[in-house]
Amino acid sequence: MLRIKNARIIENEQLKTVAIYVEKGKIKVIVPGDEALLPVVKEVDVKGNIVFPGFIDPHVHFDDPGFTEREDFETGTRSAAAGGITTIIDMPCTSIPPVTNGKNFDYKLNIVKPKAYVDFAFWGGVTPEQVESGEYKKSLKELKDRG
Repeated sequence: MLRIKNARIIENEQLKTVAIYVEKGKIKVIVPGDEALLPVVKEVDVKGNIVFPGFIDPHVHFDDPGFTEREDFETGTRSAAAGGITTIIDMPCTSIPPVTNGKNFDYKLNIVKPKAYVDFAFWGGVTPEQVESGEYKKSLKELKDRG
């Protein structure tokens, strides 16, 4: 069990000093002050810093695969993690091919998954050509079936 002591959190618009107990990557309990409540394997003293849960960035363009000279999934997710972002949702339009059907989704997932430093999801999209041909319904179902 991890104990994060001397943490400050915002609760009901007030700053409070607490100890946060974490087990298997999840918060188990938050106790007021610096109370030693549970057995601890590791302890981190955050010395009065404000502690937040991980943030979600629902709109990123990591350009991978395709335009990786600008940014790729590794650099984008590493930067996100450094800024307290624990989950990103990548837009469908800046990778080659764009995430507009199940095949493209699978292709992108296989390339970026080993590069990820945070949790991630993809936005899906449709193209004007898919709408004109009626193919968009099939493509959207493929994306939906993948989550």
